[in-house]
Amino acid sequence: MSFKEIYRSTVRINKNKFLFPHAPISDYAFRQLSFFLTPFFIIGHFSPNTISVFGLLIGLISAGLIAFGSNNLFPLGILLYFFGIIVDYCDGNVARITQRSTFFGRFIDGVIDIILLCAIRLALVSVVLYKIQNEGLMWIGITCAVLTPFHHLYFDRYSAFARWINQETKTNIKPYIKSHIFPRANNILLDLQFLCLLLMSLMIENNNFIYLCSLYFLINITMGVFYIIIHTIYSYNNMKVSASEHR
Repeated sequence: MSFKEIYRSTVRINKNKFLFPHAPISDYAFRQLSFFLTPFFIIGHFSPNTISVFGLLIGLISAGLIAFGSNNLFPLGILLYFFGIIVDYCDGNVARITQRSTFFGRFIDGVIDIILLCAIRLALVSVVLYKIQNEGLMWIGITCAVLTPFHHLYFDRYSAFARWINQETKTNIKPYIKSHIFPRANNILLDLQFLCLLLMSLMIENNNFIYLCSLYFLINITMGVFYIIIHTIYSYNNMKVSASEHR
């Protein structure tokens, strides 16, 4: 297929995906940009898992530039992180177009997402500790970074048990509830995170950097704690099912 044909196929397979206004503006923007990048991976015969690993490498390099690079390299680190997100959308596009979508691919993709989120947040903690030298903000950042894999594990465990219970008891528990609880607020906060990162890249030597970094950390902490509580409540209400036969 030509570049144009692959591009059109990519747009077509994504038309039923959550797009603006049902998803964050950032999700819409990254997904739209991935449509232009996807044909290069298909023409180059890259497998979806190879693209995922490529995105991981880009994300780790971006975290390294943010954490250990000079102030002049900080914006490049943020831009590389954004580019890695676009690449992350491409692996799913390629998998669907080439009909090579697997649960292993989804598993690896999710693991890589968590690794990169932790890496970027720890990189920002490094900036706060060694360049800004703000110990209070450092601990807020560490809390954010530690909470990141924990609340993702919490979400995935809820989803796994919901599917398990549905299979065993023929119930209909929704495995994903985040998109149904204050979706507009969730979308706004997700967009605000990316806006904070973008503005931080422009204000690394400005006093406003501290406020933007604080806002970024606090948004993530608030969302993580909120959704842990919500998932706990939903699990209590929906999962009081006898498990004696499934030990």
